[in-house]
Amino acid sequence: MDDEKARAKRARIFDRRARAAREGVHLPNFIELLRGMDMFGGRLGADCEEFANRVLMRLKRENLLDTPLGAALRILAVSIETSDFLDVGEAFGTHPESRKFPEVYLHDAKRRCDYYAACKGHQDSMLRVAGHAVSETMRCTGAEEVALELSFAALGWLSLAEQGFARPINGHRNAQAIGSNLFVRMLQEHDRQAGKYLEHKNSHLAPEEKEASKEAPPTDTPSWVTDQRHTSVVVIEALGNADVNQGKDVQREFKSLVGAHLPLCPVEDLAQVQRRLNETFPHATQITTRIVNSLFGSNHVRLKPLLLIGPPGSGKTTYSQRLLKELGVPAEVFPCGGTSDSAFMGTARRWSSGEPSVPLSLIRRYGTASPGVILDELEKASASRHNGSLFDCLLTLLEPQSAKCWRDPYIQAPIDLSHMIWIATANSREGIPPTLLDRMTAIQFPPPNHIHMHVLANAILRETLVAQGYDERWARSLDVEELEALYMAWSGGSMRSLRLLVEVIIDARHTLSSRH
Repeated sequence: MDDEKARAKRARIFDRRARAAREGVHLPNFIELLRGMDMFGGRLGADCEEFANRVLMRLKRENLLDTPLGAALRILAVSIETSDFLDVGEAFGTHPESRKFPEVYLHDAKRRCDYYAACKGHQDSMLRVAGHAVSETMRCTGAEEVALELSFAALGWLSLAEQGFARPINGHRNAQAIGSNLFVRMLQEHDRQAGKYLEHKNSHLAPEEKEASKEAPPTDTPSWVTDQRHTSVVVIEALGNADVNQGKDVQREFKSLVGAHLPLCPVEDLAQVQRRLNETFPHATQITTRIVNSLFGSNHVRLKPLLLIGPPGSGKTTYSQRLLKELGVPAEVFPCGGTSDSAFMGTARRWSSGEPSVPLSLIRRYGTASPGVILDELEKASASRHNGSLFDCLLTLLEPQSAKCWRDPYIQAPIDLSHMIWIATANSREGIPPTLLDRMTAIQFPPPNHIHMHVLANAILRETLVAQGYDERWARSLDVEELEALYMAWSGGSMRSLRLLVEVIIDARHTLSSRH
């Protein structure tokens, strides 16, 4: 079998396992995680739980459940705190070898715990994961594309550790994207230096000799470089007035972004995205279908600016947050109510309060050219232009041509914001300028009713219990009496009132269980 066939076969196997991992069938090994494969069930918590339960089964077969490793794993099965990952990793390091636990298994399990902690933002774990990736790269023979992906992972985790993330990373595959961007930049610099060397070397040659010395352009450009051009964007080409004092400070602040190819959020498994959204928001299935259909055939998430219009409490903002989360788009909610200035577009650097625009801040924070902004209650923003207007800011940002070269007042240079994801919510169109409405796709967001109550109430029950620190498996579905009480108390329309009623049921359960 030649190299191309072998490479294609490895890619098919990896893709098949990645689909199985997203569906909660295959538990990825450490190397597959380094290469960017989705975690079990698509979530860190699900991956940790499955891993802990599998190791606990091994311990049970050898009557070792009462060991320090067993105690640590029982906690890991229901908790995903950084300290838990570190405790389990230490327990693997001290656990004795046996037939069920050979040295290679214990070593690999300890590295997996490092990976979990790194995904939660633990800096030392990020450095260790980068070292593990380097070691695996050196061992990798006969599969150059795998070694390249592991090299990307090493560079990416080193970069993340250097930035000192103190928050969970939004998607562990960010390390792969960041690493590939660094690699591309190094190749570009290498080519630039090589060009300068050849120019100097040929400067003394006659014109005909110079022409003959030119090298033909390479015809075997690696596929990953070609893919990079379509899945990444240079947001900041250069900074304005970088030579003055204030400009030097800004240059230090944005040095990692200037000229960098920032990744675009890749399209996830759309069938799974649609299924999960329909399970949580059964009253918005038509909207979900419309959005998902618009993404078919695209290699990265790109949506036209959306405006969800619906009554208060219908779940517009929650739906927007969950939609972007399922699509793998890091996003933040920007409350528009009472906004009466243009601070959204940033402040000039000459002022002591100077700061970059909200979109540029998100791009720097998440390391992607296509983060999302959820403009909550857009119609409640002030229409006054005394200190600038949010509406005026959005007019240029929501227009693709002007967004592609939008000038940020803080860095004093044009930046490419044409790949930003915009979703706005409003109770009505009233109060939103017609010129802004023309730039958005307005969709009527339906309120939930009694038909959807059973699904919505059980989803709220699980979310509330998990938020209170309970394991999702303990979230017993609502029984007949509880559902009947909800039918009598909830008239439909508002998710907020339904949530309050479900919380009352949870409190009643706790009270009843304490009596027994």
